[in-house]
Amino acid sequence: MVWMDGGCAVEGMWSDFGRAAVIGGPSPEQLDTQRAIREIGELGVSMVAPGVPVREIAAAVNQQVDAVTAPVTSAVSTIAGRIGHGIGCDVTEPPHISEQDPTILAPGMIIAIEPGVATAYGLFHIEENVLVTEDGCEVLSRAPWELITV
Repeated sequence: MVWMDGGCAVEGMWSDFGRAAVIGGPSPEQLDTQRAIREIGELGVSMVAPGVPVREIAAAVNQQVDAVTAPVTSAVSTIAGRIGHGIGCDVTEPPHISEQDPTILAPGMIIAIEPGVATAYGLFHIEENVLVTEDGCEVLSRAPWELITV
């Protein structure tokens, strides 16, 4: 499995995303775990809206990461101490999408939602960049989340 977490700056504004590929193609277990992480990430993204405390998003996502049925060797989110972060003038900046951060989301903020787990058969981490809009959010990431066959 090949995993990449990267981004770039365009006109002074940063992006940050994570995607993966499997040499020879993914196993059924890899497909299932990738799908589970995608669903957890979608839960986090669905909660992004003005007035939402980031700690509520982190708590909901952490609960789902803890419930992943794959043989998890480590929860990437737990190691990082957060399930995401702010993004914009720097590749990672406040707020920290963690259960300890009291930040309330506001329109115009951009955050990354990135739950992840490691198993004996790969690292599963899908990172999305999300703009907080006046009435919800817009996912800015465009790369496909499915595991790519190399």
